[in-house]
Amino acid sequence: MNPNQVTEEKISAAIKECEHLITMHDMRAETEARQALQLAISIEHKENIVLAYCAMSSVYNYLHFDNIKSFEYAKLAVNAAEILTVCFAKVLAENHLANAYLRLRDYTRTLKILSNCREMLNELQHSDVKHDTLRWGIFNTTALVYINIGLFRLAKPFFDLSLEYALRTGDADIIRRSRIAVASHLFRVKEYKLAREKFLELHGEHKELPLHETSAIIYHYMGIIEQDEGNLEAARDLFAKAFAMRKKIGNEMRYVFSYISLGRISVLLNDLPKANEYYTELVALMDKHKNEYTEQQRNEVFFEMYGQLGDYKKSYEHFKKLEISTGDSATIENTLETLFEIEQQKEQRVRDEAEQLKSLNSEMQQYSKTLESSNKDLKCFAHVTSHDLREPLRMVSTYMTILEAKLKDKLTEEEKTFMRFAVDGSKRMDEMITRILNTAKGSQSKMKPVDLNKTIEQLKMNLAKLMGEKNAEVSFENLPMLMADDIQMLQVFQNLVTNAIKYNNSEKPQIKIICEEKNSCVEISVADNGVGIPEQAREKVFEMLSRVENESGADGTGIGLSTVKNIIEKMKGKIWIEGNEPCGSVFIIQFSNNNLP
Repeated sequence: MNPNQVTEEKISAAIKECEHLITMHDMRAETEARQALQLAISIEHKENIVLAYCAMSSVYNYLHFDNIKSFEYAKLAVNAAEILTVCFAKVLAENHLANAYLRLRDYTRTLKILSNCREMLNELQHSDVKHDTLRWGIFNTTALVYINIGLFRLAKPFFDLSLEYALRTGDADIIRRSRIAVASHLFRVKEYKLAREKFLELHGEHKELPLHETSAIIYHYMGIIEQDEGNLEAARDLFAKAFAMRKKIGNEMRYVFSYISLGRISVLLNDLPKANEYYTELVALMDKHKNEYTEQQRNEVFFEMYGQLGDYKKSYEHFKKLEISTGDSATIENTLETLFEIEQQKEQRVRDEAEQLKSLNSEMQQYSKTLESSNKDLKCFAHVTSHDLREPLRMVSTYMTILEAKLKDKLTEEEKTFMRFAVDGSKRMDEMITRILNTAKGSQSKMKPVDLNKTIEQLKMNLAKLMGEKNAEVSFENLPMLMADDIQMLQVFQNLVTNAIKYNNSEKPQIKIICEEKNSCVEISVADNGVGIPEQAREKVFEMLSRVENESGADGTGIGLSTVKNIIEKMKGKIWIEGNEPCGSVFIIQFSNNNLP
């Protein structure tokens, strides 16, 4: 293994360890991330440089809670990924930048970047754990954007999709975070009963909750449940647990939620000194991190806080400063929801097509194996069958020739003609069997100029017995010359004429074969006065082994017309059926002028 490969393995291991330590809130994650970055830069591995920058962005987000530094490293990751083609690292970098913009409350840029991320992922079409985890993050972040701008209804489908991908990853932490997000969204849209059920379920599954902000959220919403049901002491204990967990994690930005909930419950318990204490801490915290909170957010918090403390003058001052939107949020939601549905349908089509392609590829491989085996069997069968047929045929031909030689002086002219017919017929049959064998072996047909007038004359000789029994008449005129296989052309017309005679209840079956030139093609029609073929069955009759009920009572194998269609289409021609008034059918065969000699 060369040194670069060793280094790449060290980088991957360092990034993986960094991700694990971040989930444990272990500061050693930063050391692993910096080591990965230094190694990636040392060997100038562009993709690993991007991944290392992403790891550093995560360290500053989850461990240092420094939104600015996290943003800077995410920006470095995106810049480093510019020269890369679409790949996992490139999409991951964009997703880190989107999250950074979300924390900085630049929602327009966040949504734009996330849309680009989804397009790149559709282009990749990978469905492993790594990519599904990335999809989960992208959809979850998109939902959070809509939550932050107050479009709760639009957030739901993205939360649902993030949960779908979370379940695919099998990662317990990611699944829990997605389920919490779905449950908290239900609270926001006032689906309180269903939200309670989901949080009770989550709390029951995690009696010993891990140290994570999402776990603090479970305690927080469980507190809301108890508060709504009038269990105020229980609610305060749960809010306190959420706050204690946030203190251990150390993210001061999240303390705000705990101070608000603890202040509210203290007011409800008539513990105004405690409420005042919590709200004092809240004001100090929001003043300390002024850049993290908009004026609108501060006014919303202080309006409620001072109202609860009874300082209505201050409460009213903040109320006056609130920006009351005059926009129609329902219209905004409906417009954005339509855009989302279009995008979601596009993504679903991409996923469906990928699945269908995967399934079709598997089916094709299996079909190919089956076809290969079937072809071998067919070739073997054709060889054996043709050999078994040709041997007695050669014997008949040989003995007929001997008889002709021995009896030539004793035979009448009519008997000599019959003898020649028998010998010529056996030779033609031997040639037909040879051609069929070659076709089964995959050999190309021998194309040569074929006079269709002579083909029909030959056909009439072959079918003389059947025509005599049925009192049938076959007429033709001015048929063209075609570049074709003469035996196959005989097969085509013999099949069509035989069917026209068999499926016919008239006293005198009549078959008429004519040709017309139309623009750059020739059309040959074979018309009969038989029982006809219903319009709805005219395509079906060309299918292998397909039989159609008919008035004549005659039965067939379902192979003849399939063979005819196959021969015509191999010659780049077309065949179809029309009605023949007052009764019967017309088979129309169309060839381009390229088939003419």
